[in-house]
Amino acid sequence: MFSLRLFPLLLVFGMLVHCGNSSPATTDNGPNTDTVPPVDSVLPTDQSPEDPGASVDESTLPDLGAPLPDLPVPQDIPVPINGSLETAFGTIEGGCGLLGPEIMAPTPSFFVSTYTFHDGYIFNIDDFASGPQARFSGGNAGGSSGCSEVISMQVFIDCENAVVLKTENEIQYQTEGKKTDYIAQIDGLSVGVSVTRAYKGPITEYSLEDAVDLLEKKLEGVNESSLNVHPDDAWVKQILHIWTLHPEWAETVEQAWSQMSEELRADTIVVVSVEQNSTVFVTDICAD
Repeated sequence: MFSLRLFPLLLVFGMLVHCGNSSPATTDNGPNTDTVPPVDSVLPTDQSPEDPGASVDESTLPDLGAPLPDLPVPQDIPVPINGSLETAFGTIEGGCGLLGPEIMAPTPSFFVSTYTFHDGYIFNIDDFASGPQARFSGGNAGGSSGCSEVISMQVFIDCENAVVLKTENEIQYQTEGKKTDYIAQIDGLSVGVSVTRAYKGPITEYSLEDAVDLLEKKLEGVNESSLNVHPDDAWVKQILHIWTLHPEWAETVEQAWSQMSEELRADTIVVVSVEQNSTVFVTDICAD
């Protein structure tokens, strides 16, 4: 038989059970009041659980089918092949496009090239680059090698992609003395260039003594001008460019070069160019 004395206890127990089921969960740090929202409420409106990728504004995407913009076309600059180059005037063979590595070398070097001009070549200064044109119209500090200086500039422009920086009258020196003919830039480096001719008029004989005399005189001038040039115009190295009409004279000059002292040769680059199928430049009649 149910005892009335137990009824109050059962009533209290039932109330406690009911309160335990309806109270918030607790943690070690106290009541946890956070609630977990439904999935739909945390996703952006343009996303769904099946497609979680963010939407993309297609107007900001590049048009992959659009044509590419026009790019500048590189200039067709002739490149010497094995020391040979076809120019507007003729063909240069040997010693063409080879000077760049020699500029920073501490030792001297010697090259021979042949410039064979087209049949019936006629000199026209308008066919030359701006540097040679400036030399042709501006004159120099003396001497009779104007035509050979003009073609010297053009050869290094064509063969070495040189830029003429200053002509003879523009170069500054610290003291009076021997001068170089022009300053050019090759591979970003300044070089002085002194131009001369192995030429004796109509005489076709050229002795070793003639070549020795020429080289001693010109190399002394090269060394002196390199020593005296103003720091603002100082070059890394100097080139002695010799023009002649006869291949055998170039051989004689090379033989004389081998006899020069190390002090005289220093670090000079010597280039002997033989003018073939023309006498315009060595005879200095380009302006006639």
